[in-house]
Amino acid sequence: MPALLALLLSLPLALADATPDAAVRAALDHHPQVVAAQARVDALTQAADVGGTWADPMLSIEYSNAPVDTWSLADHPMAGLQLRLSQAFPTSGAPRLAHAVADAQVVDAQARQAEVAVQLEAAVRRAWWRLALVRSLRAVAAEQVTATAVLRDAVQARYAVGGASQADVLRVTVLHDRLADGLGDLDRDAATLTAELTQATGLTAFDTPPTVAVLPLDGDVATWADTAAADRPAVQALAAQVAVAQAQGRLARARGLPDLTVWVGYRVRLATTPTDPGTDFVSVGISAPIPVAGARRGAGEAAAAAARADAVQADQQALLVQLRTDLDGAVASWRRAEARAATVDRSLLPAARQARDAVVADYRVGRATVDALVQAQLSVLDLERDAVRAAVDTHLAAVTVGALLGRSLARTEASP
Repeated sequence: MPALLALLLSLPLALADATPDAAVRAALDHHPQVVAAQARVDALTQAADVGGTWADPMLSIEYSNAPVDTWSLADHPMAGLQLRLSQAFPTSGAPRLAHAVADAQVVDAQARQAEVAVQLEAAVRRAWWRLALVRSLRAVAAEQVTATAVLRDAVQARYAVGGASQADVLRVTVLHDRLADGLGDLDRDAATLTAELTQATGLTAFDTPPTVAVLPLDGDVATWADTAAADRPAVQALAAQVAVAQAQGRLARARGLPDLTVWVGYRVRLATTPTDPGTDFVSVGISAPIPVAGARRGAGEAAAAAARADAVQADQQALLVQLRTDLDGAVASWRRAEARAATVDRSLLPAARQARDAVVADYRVGRATVDALVQAQLSVLDLERDAVRAAVDTHLAAVTVGALLGRSLARTEASP
């Protein structure tokens, strides 16, 4: 609880000039997923430091061969106090291989930690761009509410002189009120996305650009696929898991081999006889297990580890295939969004605005209906929304590409 309180107190209360990069930095500094991933790396690092230690030496003391009727070491020449020190020597190399397993597990945990950071960064950037989209759509809708209010006033003026019906007035009024009511939905969506970003970053204010420029596509799938295969932490984690399984197989085979145990004993004797002055004894010995069950168990565990390595390698190949597929999809979405934005901005939207202005002029002189007026206004609104969505979609596609590559998403957005 004190640690959680300290973490909460360390979070900034607001961000005056928020950008996607600043929000990402805040998330990577404070998000519990990152903290947990780092803790797992720390735990495995500590375990790796002692992963190859030898077994402790054994010290034993034996009160041996004392007569049961006196329990005295001086009453029998075979009685004595036996001191024994033994040490197992890992001639199989198991400690060294255990340390290799622990090191490979640390590499795996570090790659998993990096993947957590990549996905968290992508989630924060997506939420930030969606917030920018909602705010831009609200700005468009607010302009349309104002424009529709002008149309409503014009229809009401014609109605006042008998040039329009009450149905015409109601039609334009409903359109205006519906657009005005839609602002509340956009405000709700903005509040939801802000709350999502606040939970991820600890920040409370996020500035987004009033207009979003199209991000041009600059890259090719083949190059990006090679980059993903080399840099994506998820791919690196699977490679580390293959190394872990292979190291575990070598360790299992080593543990199936016998380790030698060397011991030395010193026997203190108290009893003396005419032929035995009671000289102390020294003994030295060596022992090793007979590798019957151990060898079989080691072979089985090694085979299981090899099967795990094969499975992880297959998962790695499947991930590479999926990365290529996802990159194809992200690039296709990016290319389509860029083309859509260009089409809407250069031809469709100017033509729609020109058509709307012509319909408004015709209506004022009685050559156009209210239905044509409403339809022209809605066409402009739809295309303005399309232009905003297409521009933001290019940035969202860049975020997706960056997450697939496993590299800095900020750099990807600027120059993929």
